[in-house]
Amino acid sequence: MFWRVSGLNTASPVDVILDKEEYTLEELLDEEEVVQECKSLNPRLTEFLRKKENVEKLVEYLVTSPEEDADDKRVFKYPFTACEIFCCEVEGIYNTLLEHETILDALFGLLNNERPLNTILAGYFSRVMGALLARRSGDVVQYLRKKPELLKAFVYHVDTTSVAEVLARLAGADEPVGYSESPSVLWLAETDILALLVQSLGADNPPEGQANAAEVLAAIARSTETPLTESMASAEFMQTLVDSALAPHSGIAASHALNVCLALLEPLMIDPTMNRFPQNNLHEQLRREAVKCLSQGVDKLVGMMDPPADESKALSELKTTYGLIKPPVGQLRLKIVDLLASLFRSRDPLAEQAVMKTNAIKKAMDMFLQYPFNNALHGGVTMLLTAFEEGSVELRKFLLEEVDVVDWIVSAPTEVLPEPNPDAPVKVRRKPLRAGYCGHLTQIANRLQRTREGCEYVKNFLDNSSTWKSYVENELESRNKVESVMSWQCGRPASQVMGIHGMYSTDMPFSSIECDFDSDHNRFASPALEEEDDEEDDENLAEWSATMSKDITATETDEQANDDISAAKVLSSVSNDVSSMEDMQDDEVLLGEADATDGLLELGAEMEGLNVRDEEKPSSSEEKIVRDDDATEKKENDGNEQDANAFHDNQFWPKYDVPVDES
Repeated sequence: MFWRVSGLNTASPVDVILDKEEYTLEELLDEEEVVQECKSLNPRLTEFLRKKENVEKLVEYLVTSPEEDADDKRVFKYPFTACEIFCCEVEGIYNTLLEHETILDALFGLLNNERPLNTILAGYFSRVMGALLARRSGDVVQYLRKKPELLKAFVYHVDTTSVAEVLARLAGADEPVGYSESPSVLWLAETDILALLVQSLGADNPPEGQANAAEVLAAIARSTETPLTESMASAEFMQTLVDSALAPHSGIAASHALNVCLALLEPLMIDPTMNRFPQNNLHEQLRREAVKCLSQGVDKLVGMMDPPADESKALSELKTTYGLIKPPVGQLRLKIVDLLASLFRSRDPLAEQAVMKTNAIKKAMDMFLQYPFNNALHGGVTMLLTAFEEGSVELRKFLLEEVDVVDWIVSAPTEVLPEPNPDAPVKVRRKPLRAGYCGHLTQIANRLQRTREGCEYVKNFLDNSSTWKSYVENELESRNKVESVMSWQCGRPASQVMGIHGMYSTDMPFSSIECDFDSDHNRFASPALEEEDDEEDDENLAEWSATMSKDITATETDEQANDDISAAKVLSSVSNDVSSMEDMQDDEVLLGEADATDGLLELGAEMEGLNVRDEEKPSSSEEKIVRDDDATEKKENDGNEQDANAFHDNQFWPKYDVPVDES
């Protein structure tokens, strides 16, 4: 049970079973509360489950496929409950599991089956292995060292995602910080796991296996420095990986290998708050080796950018609602463009020269215009062409003079007409569409304009280009005005406005917002500019706070004055009513005069902040009057109601029945 309160608790169904003289494991697995009782460390339940025969039975339910005629409990309930019991991390059950090698043989016997594995049982196996590696990693690795054939079984079944997750956890690649001193990582560093995973990238393996093997290798490359990453930094492994990526096989297999190469070229991003291990230049060494090996194979990469001529018709064209795409870009060519962009922006002279010696840039630019609505391709080509921002002068000359980026930007068509789909149910003549790459062209042009401010060569080249000047004056400037969000009438708050108001204030005129949207959201802004923006934000915050304080003070003053005027009017009305009552003769005093007068005086005193104690009221004999007739009483009541309504309409006083004589 979740809790036990004396006098209120009821017996758990699990305890009821345990109170029997004879019961079976299946009876306990049938109960819904067995997992909760296991988590609460029920001593009798733990003592029963930790027995060897019961642990063996749990492992059998966990990894053995049920027979075809098995009931639903054997197929679904028992494996799930067994997995949950192992994940409760009960020390007694773990001791029994790890102390008997035969039980471990049964657990890892799941990997002895042929492809494909039962995905449900593989998922349970992955969960249990994750719990074991988190609590008893040393004992698990000690067993794996005795069974070297299990490593090949793991790689053989890497096409099953759950098995690939276990392999990544063993390699310490399931988290960015990694486990540099983990027993499993130290063990795998002594094996040939990297070579086995690279072999899994071959075309003779299932596509799922190629993808999962590439994911594990990429995760190892992105993790912190471990003995496995040191093995990846070797020239032999890097050359094997590049040869696998450039081997003549299907595009899908090559794209998975290129994913690993991209992971090696990317800079390592580590959260400084989780910097548990000392950093060195290991990842920089990995990057240099990858750049070196890939630079030697740029010619093969460029050759793979052409669509294969032997593809079937089903692969050589793609029919969409937009139109007919012939041939489609394909994942392989997208990866090649991204890889070339990473090489070109690596600031490595060898890589820059290798790319500039080929026609890779021009091919990428042609693909950019050929597929006007492939945003992934446009992003890769943009990264490739904007290498002039941080590249060498030679690279900038190559892009501006040989490739002629300026003329390419200016002459790119802004409207395109798609090829009609022959299988479309309705034949319509479509109008030209605005090309989807126009925004990327504007981005490249703006970056080129910013680069001219810091590079004398780019400045002179652009100043001497009449085509560029005309483009900037007639198209780029107008396009920037249209795309500037701060010039829209609807408005969009910048960071400093959001920081001051918390949200866009409707009382703040749009013309009073002065901010530079580009500098606020530009990731390349310098620290000096950021400090100036912070100082401006502080000044704006102080000015806004002073303005708001004045407005609030003025508002409170006006409200207080209005309250004082209203209170004065009410008090004046009360005083007049009291005076008129005092001027009455004794025979004109009506029933309830004293109560009404006392109530008015008390209310008036409360408005002035005074405390008026109740005075002794007159006796009932003094208040008694004689009414002349029913008509006089009716008139008096009508007058009382009118005066009471007058007080009630003022909204400061409750409704009182104030007697007024109208005779």
